[in-house]
Amino acid sequence: HVNFFASVVLARGLQDELSAGRGSVVNVTSIAGSRVHPFAGAAYAPSKAALAALTREMAHDFGPLGVRVNAIAPGEVDTAILSEGTDKIVQTIP
Repeated sequence: HVNFFASVVLARGLQDELSAGRGSVVNVTSIAGSRVHPFAGAAYAPSKAALAALTREMAHDFGPLGVRVNAIAPGEVDTAILSEGTDKIVQTIP
């Protein structure tokens, strides 16, 4: 729920303030939302894909109000938490 609904609740709740200040929204998605990834799982990956789609819709809805909406999708970071097979996945990222 947090990956998706937090963005919805915050954006709706702050719409007036964002519009008045010509603010911006930055959602943090993941490459797992657009690719099969060994660590992602059946809940995480779809939630990040949904957040990417939500970001596009929010940009369409908030744009006329002067609010910019973007997403960043961090890739792999070499840490101890990485799953086996990550090296192969990294090689496929353009």
